[in-house]
Amino acid sequence: MTLPQVVFNQGNDGTSVFEDRYYRLKEERIELQRQLGAIEQECLLLRAKNSRLEKSAAQYEKGFVKRRVDIEEEKSTVQKHKRALQLITKLKRETRTLQLRCSASRPVPAPRSSSTQGGCRRRASRTDNKETLGDPKDDSVIQLLQSRLDYAEQQLQDVLTAQPSQPNDANETTSNPEPGLNEHFAWELQQLQSQRRMDEARIHAQNRKLSRILVLHSEYKARYEAATKEMDFHQAECEDLRGQLSSLQNVDSQNRFLEEKLRVLCRASCTSTETDERKRSEEVGQRQLADLQATIQGMYSRHIRERSAAFDAAGQLVSIEERMNQQEADLREATSSLEAQNEVNESLHQQLEESNDALTVSRRKADALTEELSRCTQRIKELQSRPSDMRQLDGPPPPPRPRQSADVSFSITVTSVSLSSDILALHGGTYSVQCTHMNLCDALTSPREVDSSGVVSFRHTESISVRSDGDGSKHATRHLAESSINFAVISGCQLREESKLSDDQVVGEACVLFRELLDSGGDEIFLDVVSFDARRVGLLHLKFDVSSLS
Repeated sequence: MTLPQVVFNQGNDGTSVFEDRYYRLKEERIELQRQLGAIEQECLLLRAKNSRLEKSAAQYEKGFVKRRVDIEEEKSTVQKHKRALQLITKLKRETRTLQLRCSASRPVPAPRSSSTQGGCRRRASRTDNKETLGDPKDDSVIQLLQSRLDYAEQQLQDVLTAQPSQPNDANETTSNPEPGLNEHFAWELQQLQSQRRMDEARIHAQNRKLSRILVLHSEYKARYEAATKEMDFHQAECEDLRGQLSSLQNVDSQNRFLEEKLRVLCRASCTSTETDERKRSEEVGQRQLADLQATIQGMYSRHIRERSAAFDAAGQLVSIEERMNQQEADLREATSSLEAQNEVNESLHQQLEESNDALTVSRRKADALTEELSRCTQRIKELQSRPSDMRQLDGPPPPPRPRQSADVSFSITVTSVSLSSDILALHGGTYSVQCTHMNLCDALTSPREVDSSGVVSFRHTESISVRSDGDGSKHATRHLAESSINFAVISGCQLREESKLSDDQVVGEACVLFRELLDSGGDEIFLDVVSFDARRVGLLHLKFDVSSLS
């Protein structure tokens, strides 16, 4: 049995066309699976949102049921109020009947009392007419709330019936590639996209219905608050009516007492005095009854006026909005002032930082100058205390010369001479060099004696040891160096300063050290300075020539 040979078309890069198509379809399949997962995630989110909407709808339904119960309770309360008003009207009619009976039993009715009674009858008839008419406001409010409630229940039913359908065949995947695999995946993608668009449209519709339900809920809440306020007002009216009912019952008991008393008086034989007393008592009773009726009528009319007065909620809302606007304006003004103050504080803080930076720079400069001054002062002290060998020249001193004027200039001639080999050939030892320089103006017998002309004496002692190694090399070591400088001024004071020498000696430093000596009037100064380091011993010969600028 021979196997069929499959010939693959080779591309430009040596790969099979069918293999490229397979990998491309595989990548498309992975991408479609990823999109399918994203769509499933969105479907889960939509289901969660739908469940939340169902929960909120259930809560709204509970609120509507509670509102319906409250409306029924309000209806029962209104019916109770109506029954109470009818009872009051009935009691008033009975009281009026008793009054008529009392007035009919009198022999001669008083004109004032009759007129008052007629006025009372007319007012009572008007009051009865007003009471029989009733207040249609409560019925209209209840009907409006009932219609709103029915509409909200219908909207809620529409929301509950609109449930999103589940996507069909969303998780179906194919494992084996077929010739029409790309078309199948495209068809599935189109189906998923259409299902997604339908879900989005359904969610938008549910959102719109939910917004309408929320608007209705806010309206119902406002209506409920208004009905609650009206119920409180009716409860207050009921309390007033109960008080009036109790007062009317008291009046009824008093009327019965008077009626019994009148019956007893009519049956018995009375004298003229008793008749007069009876008349006076009847008049007093009539006056009290008229006063009581007037009081009741005034209370009832005031109650009717308060009941007919409309609840001014819009005016209170406008006043509250005005106060809130005023408070917001005050708050904005305070905020603007606070921002301005903050800007001023920031500018002041920035100026303070700049001044602090300038002060820090100035302090650094002052510290640097102070350090430089201390270094210069220390250097001057070192130069003043540096060792040098001064030797007076052989022969008689030169004749004194007059002191130079203020400004002098000098030139320096330096000669460097190495020590002779016979000195280096010595094996160790200590050598001391002492030199004394005195002013040439006056001769001194001793360096310790100071005259009024002024003397500057310099003494230096240095110990040097020289040793040789086995190979013939020589080494010199300085063991001790001391120097003393005596300054004598015109006042006769003397200052002694002792200090150790530095390791290196420079010719310029020696020039600075002896500048005061030159200014004191000396002609020529020859100074031998021994410079030393680990490898060399040198001899420096300094010659100072002083000449006047003038």
